[in-house]
Amino acid sequence: MTDQPRLLGGRYQLGAIIGRGGMADVIEASDIRLGRKVAIKLMRRELASDPLFLARFRREAQAAAGLNHPTIVAVYDSGEDFVGSGTEATSLPYIVMELVEGQTLRDILRSGNGFTAERALQVARDVLTALDYSHRNGIVHRDIKPANVMITKNGAIKVMDFGIARAMSDSGNTLTASQTVMGTAQYLSPEQARGAEADTRSDIYSLGCLLYEMLTGKPPFTGESAVAIAYQHVSGLVIPPSELNSELNQSVDALVQMALAKDAAERYQSASEMRADIDRALAGDRVTAILPTVPFNSRAANVTPVATKKKINPWVWVLSAVGVILTSALAVWIYGSTLNPGGANKVEVPDLAGLSAEAAITVLSDYDLVLGSISPEDSDRPANTIIGQNPGSGARVDEGSAVNIVISGGATQIIVPTLAGLVSAEDARRVLASVNLQLGNITSVDNDQPEGYVVSSNPPASTTVAVGTRVSIEISNGFGVVPALEGLPEAQARSDLGAAGYQVVVVNQPAATALPGTVLAQSPAAGTRLKIGSRVSITVAIAGEVVPEPPAPVQAP
Repeated sequence: MTDQPRLLGGRYQLGAIIGRGGMADVIEASDIRLGRKVAIKLMRRELASDPLFLARFRREAQAAAGLNHPTIVAVYDSGEDFVGSGTEATSLPYIVMELVEGQTLRDILRSGNGFTAERALQVARDVLTALDYSHRNGIVHRDIKPANVMITKNGAIKVMDFGIARAMSDSGNTLTASQTVMGTAQYLSPEQARGAEADTRSDIYSLGCLLYEMLTGKPPFTGESAVAIAYQHVSGLVIPPSELNSELNQSVDALVQMALAKDAAERYQSASEMRADIDRALAGDRVTAILPTVPFNSRAANVTPVATKKKINPWVWVLSAVGVILTSALAVWIYGSTLNPGGANKVEVPDLAGLSAEAAITVLSDYDLVLGSISPEDSDRPANTIIGQNPGSGARVDEGSAVNIVISGGATQIIVPTLAGLVSAEDARRVLASVNLQLGNITSVDNDQPEGYVVSSNPPASTTVAVGTRVSIEISNGFGVVPALEGLPEAQARSDLGAAGYQVVVVNQPAATALPGTVLAQSPAAGTRLKIGSRVSITVAIAGEVVPEPPAPVQAP
């Protein structure tokens, strides 16, 4: 704090740092004009020269200042203070907030004390009250997580850190050239993970993740990286809470799973609607929650198929998941404070490889670490992604330590990724975008894959091309060509039809000259264009007496 002003705005006397976040410190202070204790969020000096960080910090002040409710941490004032002089002068924006004495849900969950089911539902209900108020005032929070919910010494709930909140009326505007994914990975809604715009139902999903963790002691999805967790939000199955906590009933399962529906249309449509269902659950009444539809891809992940066609390389799915994050400009963004006092506790440094600097702030914040220096370096990895870090992944360091990163300056040449086997042109577009390539022409062709599957690319996979190259693809139109089956053994004919994507209908017919089990005829004929999945009939010889056809009647002369 030696380089920070001791008196802000001529009235706020700074005290001790009580919390550190990704982009700001939270400092206890005294308002000498009104004679009261306050908390001041002061932007870190090393980030104050970045216009993007400045814009987001100022937007936080604007969003939070318009909210006045007992369940929301109040914002009293905001301003900017200059440090340094001449060309070294820097403007440090700050926000003056209500000083809340208590613990964050994050602190409580980490302590291992946990919550009873009743208390967890009560806490969720109060958070929903705060969200109902902010939503009715046109503000989506977009970062509901345990670190942003406090329980005061009197047991009251306070929601804080509207740092990435956005006014609904401003939903069409962005601060960057492309859309930005906001939120913390473990509490990120599927639409945010896909790079789509968050709305009020996104807050409900994040609240569902928070409630799940209070009920079971763990978030619904975990993983080794923010990318892996975000991908699970899009397509992973949620284990019902009652399977992890036997004290929970089906009503709690139903309301949590409805809040965690992948499709926003299947979630609670408002905070007040979910709050009403929690009230029913607390009263022992029947809830109105409807279990969401399980996405087809999620079901498939847990079912062994009878027959597999072309196996998709797992690399494609990994690359797709990376694309979900990296193509949305800044990835999984967060910079809020944790209000957690620094200490000598040791934490493990997370793996930041592949993330942007802004996404690194998210991950480091969750580990009580901060971002240090940023050094660019020429690399064939995607531009603006992390290619090195110090301390390295897995190292144990003190809480509050800085992690220095090396950022890729980008490449001029890119290797075309494998696209064949993706299930749609849109998937191909996302994978290409993740490596700074563009989707070119799309041509429909006959193929034995279902309609829409990517068959090939031009340039083909593993070709080295310039950044920005357009890669054309061929997709299956759902039509194939019926193979030649006559004269084949029945087993071979069945195999060939299955491989071509067709169903088999067998008609048995006695034959005197053909070996039993041999295909005598087929319909449609070989070479016919036919929709994949259609039926193809084969006539198969069987042993038995051949009944001759009756002779044609002789006509009288």
